[in-house]
Amino acid sequence: MLERDPDVAAYRDAVLETGVITVFTNTEAASYLRALRALGPLCILGLGVFFIDGGKGSLVAVPPFKEALTAAVAALRISGLTNAERRLRRAAARRGLRIGRSSV
Repeated sequence: MLERDPDVAAYRDAVLETGVITVFTNTEAASYLRALRALGPLCILGLGVFFIDGGKGSLVAVPPFKEALTAAVAALRISGLTNAERRLRRAAARRGLRIGRSSV
């Protein structure tokens, strides 16, 4: 499976180390995944967003790149997940990153 690929695992670990990390409820994570898929069939892989299921919620890691963060916020906005969007923006701000507004 793809997540067992050593290159994917190394990238995932780098995103977990340097990226923007927040926690979504299971419902938020499911809605977010649907919105990301709506942006494009390979959007999740292309953006390098990782979800780690924690049982009661999902740890979400987004790479610390402007394009990835902007697309992540756009997907949250499309899904109507304003609270999750705020949490992601706050997590980015704690890392010293600003997320621009998307036209999506």
